[in-house]
Amino acid sequence: MFKIKSTITLVLIISIIFVWNLPPIAQDTHYHLFADKRTILDIPNFWNVLSNLPFLFVGLAGLYGLLRSKKIQLMDEQKTASVLFFFAVAWVAIGSGYYHLWPDNSTLLWDRLPMTVAFMALFSIVLSEFVSTRFSK
Repeated sequence: MFKIKSTITLVLIISIIFVWNLPPIAQDTHYHLFADKRTILDIPNFWNVLSNLPFLFVGLAGLYGLLRSKKIQLMDEQKTASVLFFFAVAWVAIGSGYYHLWPDNSTLLWDRLPMTVAFMALFSIVLSEFVSTRFSK
């Protein structure tokens, strides 16, 4: 068992070193060309920006339900991952809205980072439901 763990650890470390030394992969600039480019109320790409508001509402509603409602009962191990998930969903509205105001490679990080956090929190929740609650910590 020790040999398998050490081999996996070694492969992981070598992979991280290899990927870390690769040059950045720039997003194709055509990716940032959206169909709706209208400026309304001095907000560029107005509908692209406003389309992120449902993420804010869902994230805040989920946080409210988890933290204030007495009807939702979660194990302590799962509550942290669930709170992180809904926080990240609300954060998507801010990050993606910022990106859609000025879409380019330098703001793309703020579009993708909250989604990545939300996906990983959701993955943790699914693992804790179907495999073991240890995965939700």
